[in-house]
Amino acid sequence: MSAGTTVVFVILCVSNFVLAVVVFGAVVRLVRGGAVMMRENFRGERIPSGAGLGFALLGVVYFTPHVIYGFVDRLFSTAALLLMVGFGFLGLMDDVLREREAGGLTGHMRRFVCGGIFSTALVKCVFGLALSGAAVSLLPGEGGVRTIAANTLLVALCANAVNVLDVRPGRALKGFWGMFFVFFVLAPIFPLFPAAVVFDFLYVHVLGGSTGEFKAVMYDVAGYRLWSSMWILFPVLVWSMAYGRWDFRCEAMMGDAGSNALGAAAGLLIAWNCFFTWKAAVLALLVVVHAAAEFSSISKLIEAVPPLRWLDRLGVRPAGRV
Repeated sequence: MSAGTTVVFVILCVSNFVLAVVVFGAVVRLVRGGAVMMRENFRGERIPSGAGLGFALLGVVYFTPHVIYGFVDRLFSTAALLLMVGFGFLGLMDDVLREREAGGLTGHMRRFVCGGIFSTALVKCVFGLALSGAAVSLLPGEGGVRTIAANTLLVALCANAVNVLDVRPGRALKGFWGMFFVFFVLAPIFPLFPAAVVFDFLYVHVLGGSTGEFKAVMYDVAGYRLWSSMWILFPVLVWSMAYGRWDFRCEAMMGDAGSNALGAAAGLLIAWNCFFTWKAAVLALLVVVHAAAEFSSISKLIEAVPPLRWLDRLGVRPAGRV
């Protein structure tokens, strides 16, 4: 970036951080003023829940001008707006109705098959998949049944994966930050592994092109997508950092409204920036994470691995400390 663009980007990040602090502060105060969204956390403390609704509100404020005026990429901005707001309100519905007793997706499915009970979790699953499919179908250069199906699953599973982590302070945020770092920083740097050799061979020996042309085309695409992600999705990372003070201090819970929205943003980032081999690897990892959450306990697994246990507790306010 040029010096001028860097200054604008820094101003954008700072202004988004300040705006996020104001919005989350207002949401937490609003929730604390009523009894509907007050919940007991894992320590038995009653604190505001659903504070992650602030992410949907910020999405409306930030993404709408991009959609209307097309500052960066109108279709990509529309996909981001659709996912942040849609998953935010789907999650809020689950936060308000609090249907937690079914025991994972299999439990909700069992209730539906045996008793005809269509829980909010199943509503969120169905509409979340539809929402993901609608959003990824807007992405330029991401057409085709296979690509749209993979991107749909990526977004939907990422949205739920961050939600699965949101049972301890800071855990969902750390999961989102980890996804953001890996796929915003590392994936664009190594966008073609392990498919680079195969694609390069086909382009040079089948289509008659040159290695230099191939790399120029692919890195031009990767560069544009990284640039658009920086302006559209990087503010979401800034919002999550601004919200962190409430989550790490155990003063509020983001709830499904926040975790689903952040996970969907991470899924969109992966779908937009990564080549199919990356996406296949992430999908496999997401299946493992969901299986572990469904048939075991993520918290028990984290507690059993000392490095993960240390990372899980890093920055979290100890019990009893104000």
